[in-house]
Amino acid sequence: MTSPWQRTMLTPKNMASASLPEVSVLILAPCTADSIAALAERAGHAFRSTSYELLLLVETKTIAGKDHTKLTGPVMQTARRPVKVVTYSGSLKAAASAGITQARGEVLAMVEGDPPACIDQIPVLLEEIHKGADIAIASRFIQGGGIEGLTRIKMGLSKMVAGIVRLLLPSRRRVHDLASPLYLVRKEALAAHLRGNGPSHLLPVLVEDRASEVCEVPYMEKRGQSRQCYGLGEEMRLIVQALLLAPKDREWRRAVKFALVGLSGVGVNMGTFWLMTRFVGLHDLAALILGYGTSILSNFTWNDLWTFRDLRTREKRATVLRAFKFSSVSLVAIGIYYSIYWPFTRILDVYDLLALATAIVAGVIWNFSMNVLWTWRRVPGKKISHT
Repeated sequence: MTSPWQRTMLTPKNMASASLPEVSVLILAPCTADSIAALAERAGHAFRSTSYELLLLVETKTIAGKDHTKLTGPVMQTARRPVKVVTYSGSLKAAASAGITQARGEVLAMVEGDPPACIDQIPVLLEEIHKGADIAIASRFIQGGGIEGLTRIKMGLSKMVAGIVRLLLPSRRRVHDLASPLYLVRKEALAAHLRGNGPSHLLPVLVEDRASEVCEVPYMEKRGQSRQCYGLGEEMRLIVQALLLAPKDREWRRAVKFALVGLSGVGVNMGTFWLMTRFVGLHDLAALILGYGTSILSNFTWNDLWTFRDLRTREKRATVLRAFKFSSVSLVAIGIYYSIYWPFTRILDVYDLLALATAIVAGVIWNFSMNVLWTWRRVPGKKISHT
């Protein structure tokens, strides 16, 4: 699957033909005056076969600070090449927006971690972009990655928070590091989806760009050299940001649609039962089966046309197979209802409505999960790989 804004596969050859830098490196991490020249020299060695530009993002109030570069103009001349200075005021979002506006490359490298270490990692991530990835993430939470100097307790807290964020944003549950200090992304995607404030502007891109192909590459970060901190407050801010983005996550919207279709199915079931018993004179047990079968057909039709529209294929054979799978999942749900309701009411003496509500919740979870994972299983093309 190709992103709607992705026009061509980016390679060094076609990027060079456009007379633009292939990569714009946006450095959001603090840099001292002495480190900038060394950083430019390091970039020259790292990007020997790649055209690039360096953009240093500096908050206005720190320009004349003791530990920051004293700027005399919008461009700093180093021995290797000029470094463009972009000033901003306010949040990290303001910094990213200012950098994106002035960046000329089609691929943006967002650097919030230790600049020298990130510069060395960028060519590895760029290779994944050349292979077709839309977003390449330097991941601290996959095999081979980590945070040097972080205690086990704080590392465990960071991983736990990352897990909570993935639960809140199920469409990106396979991405391990949702607040990475370094990632590469095509400029159009980041500019189009930079929304809201928070400790990570990678999260909105991952949530709102539905067609992106993501790749994670192991990255070992050095603690103390990152713009990000690892305190409880920062971790809580990340969870809050994920909560604010959750309503935009397509899997939560899909769950709401699935529930609405299920409610309509209850109406279809009861309406069919009422018509068959009151007007046709059908036996109630036969009408019960007919009503349930009608509701299955109605639910499948609406789910196929609306809830899972982006995952379905139009071939007749595939539609019939999905209908069979959906019916099978629904029949198993009946067994779940009774396996919970009967022992709760007959053995445990639980109030019948409470037992019924418990059975319904379990059945809904079963139905939605199995239909996502089996009936409308995502077609190949959108993948998240770990290199």
